[in-house]
Amino acid sequence: MKILKKVEKHHIYGIVFILFILSFIIARIVYVNWREKVYREGNKSVCYMYKFKISGGRGGGSNHTGYYYFYLNENKFHSKDIILNNNKLDPTNKFYNVYFMPDNPEKNSVVDFNIEVNPDSVYMYFPKGKNPFKEEIDR
Repeated sequence: MKILKKVEKHHIYGIVFILFILSFIIARIVYVNWREKVYREGNKSVCYMYKFKISGGRGGGSNHTGYYYFYLNENKFHSKDIILNNNKLDPTNKFYNVYFMPDNPEKNSVVDFNIEVNPDSVYMYFPKGKNPFKEEIDR
């Protein structure tokens, strides 16, 4: 009878462990699908990466988070993005393409870290004579 109770307890732990792993897999799929939707349907602009943070995880992994801002209709939006497959050591003080959903650009924006925008080309994203990143470029 005791052996039967131990077996049942181990089955419960196994099921909980499998559900735990499945929740991470599902969360990752949802996150990647959300990013793809923003890339496909979002508007494109340029952002300025002003801060990059690496925080270590307990299992030896680390999170790469980039903090940036961009402009939409002369409004400044601050946001952050998890950097997937980061092969750059420090992407700060650089310009990148940003894709955003117009209904909520601050929360629904994704940076394309694969293509860095040359500071001399930033003006092309804005109407003639209106470059909100002039100070960042002059630095």
